[in-house]
Amino acid sequence: MRASLAVSAALLAAAPAVGATAPQVSWGKLGVSFDQYRADAVACGRAGYYRDVSDTDAARVFRNASHQFDTITDSGAAPVSMWETTMLDASAGASHNSRVEQAPVLAVERSQRVGQLVASTQPEKRMAEVRVFLEEAVTSCLTERGYTRFRLTKEQRAKLSHLRLGSPERHAYLFSLATNPEVLAKQVAPLTTA
Repeated sequence: MRASLAVSAALLAAAPAVGATAPQVSWGKLGVSFDQYRADAVACGRAGYYRDVSDTDAARVFRNASHQFDTITDSGAAPVSMWETTMLDASAGASHNSRVEQAPVLAVERSQRVGQLVASTQPEKRMAEVRVFLEEAVTSCLTERGYTRFRLTKEQRAKLSHLRLGSPERHAYLFSLATNPEVLAKQVAPLTTA
């Protein structure tokens, strides 16, 4: 468990930070009530949130990386303790090629192997794959409920960027777009992933 958390942290640290930007697309449906619109948004959001990703290629890559991380960190000599350092330095017969001198080399080698593991795992690519997989569940759910995806204009995105995420004002604004016949007719976005 410790190693899995450590490799996950290393992989996420390698991924670039994603800034909070206004969405490029949204979903709408003519004639839907505000309450139904919100209920559908929550239900379909949950469909994506709770979708099982354990059998995806990305999950397999991360599991494999976690096992490799365990192998890297569990192999070789254990870190040198302060007691060993004192004892080896104090002994008259300690060679210059002692564990104390080898410890920094082992640490560098391990660090290099972990870096190579993170690079080969391509965490940014894998997380994008998971995002697409989760978005597919949301898209399927909304489509089944009769919603149409539409592309937000630059002006609409600018207005959204000034409305706090989750605020009633933001919900009301998105609802006004989602039920606007002109928006749904002119701003239709094709259903592609990525």
